Amino acid sequence: MTRHYRDNDLDFISKDCDGYYFVNYLAILQYIPPMIGKTLRIPDDKVKENAIKQKIKMIKKYQKIVVDGLKISNEKVKSKYNWLNNYLGRVLLNKKFQENIIKN
Repeated sequence: MTRHYRDNDLDFISKDCDGYYFVNYLAILQYIPPMIGKTLRIPDDKVKENAIKQKIKMIKKYQKIVVDGLKISNEKVKSKYNWLNNYLGRVLLNKKFQENIIKN
């Protein structure tokens, strides 16, 4: 059910600082489906280049959600955006995550 790494932030199912588990949707960005290039008959380097662009685009969308969400005045809702901001920072700054984004 999970991929095993030394760092929990890279698992598909991760344990948060409060002890609860959650689906780590950023973890999937580390991988390119292996059949995508063969199915579309695209050279591997082009698949990789496009995948990296799409990953960066997705990360930017999450960052925009955070920026917009932190403008909300409701503190209870804003706390969820703070969590998302912390989560993004923790995962995106993870050196192994960054390596996997480029490598895969």
